[in-house]
Amino acid sequence: MAAEEDDVKCLQGVQSSLSDPQGKLSAWTFQNASAGFLCHFVGVTCWNDQQNRLISLELGEMQLTGEIPDSLQYCHVLQSLDLSSNNLSGSIPTEIYNKLSGSIPYELSSLGRLKKFSVAHNDLSGTIPSFLGAFDSSDFVGNSGLCGGPLGKCGGLSKKNLAIIIAGRTGTTYKAVLPDGSALAIERLNTCQLSEKQFRLEMNRLGQLRHPNLVPLLGFCVVVEEKLLVYKHLSNGTLYSLLNANPTVLDWPTRFRIGLGAARGLAWLHHGCQPPILHQYISSNVILLDEDFDARIMDFGLARLMALF
Repeated sequence: MAAEEDDVKCLQGVQSSLSDPQGKLSAWTFQNASAGFLCHFVGVTCWNDQQNRLISLELGEMQLTGEIPDSLQYCHVLQSLDLSSNNLSGSIPTEIYNKLSGSIPYELSSLGRLKKFSVAHNDLSGTIPSFLGAFDSSDFVGNSGLCGGPLGKCGGLSKKNLAIIIAGRTGTTYKAVLPDGSALAIERLNTCQLSEKQFRLEMNRLGQLRHPNLVPLLGFCVVVEEKLLVYKHLSNGTLYSLLNANPTVLDWPTRFRIGLGAARGLAWLHHGCQPPILHQYISSNVILLDEDFDARIMDFGLARLMALF
């Protein structure tokens, strides 16, 4: 119901924000609360006639005037928006920018004729690939985690801002405190013999995996022989440190919660991924805990790289 209310809010904002000389938007009436009533509005297409979930809004050639309404941010599943051939003015509201996350895929390098590229105002992170260095910095602004290329060099971290979290088989993981006070977990991999292209392809694949019981891979960095992985930092550290370095004995309900979360994460890697991912290095050192003591597995997918170390 909340999702449908957002779509109603979206269209109400469109109607109230734009001048409509043809009267097509004024025909939208919101008193009818029946199933799928939005789907019969002029210019609106829904998933189906029984749900008020907008996937398309076609308002072209309606002589509309005014500014693009920021209420479009509430049309969460909108796939197509046509405002062409009107008399709209002003700038595109920042509220309706995308929220793409992760790193920029290295596979884009195969687009040899790419002339225009913009990922501005998303939530991307990592280093901008060198093949995109010719584009303007305005094409990348608004992504607080992006650096390199036209945005300038990626900033360094002093040793005083680093603390070892895990020293494991795949590499050493540090807690890195950024200048704004936020923290990341950065893993410095042990010697890897993969080519840079192979490594980037594999990291882009792993960076797309998302599950409540996995530590998300936010980005990576390749500098000569150094290969770094950037993960979300979890406040309660590793299960190993909680069991061995904490003077307080962990109660059984919390132990059960942690075990169940870890099992769910492994089950998803085994059965929810194609091809399946076998961790092979699971231990209490790679099970991290968030502020609610939910377990999240780290270093998933690295066994394939370790075979070549």
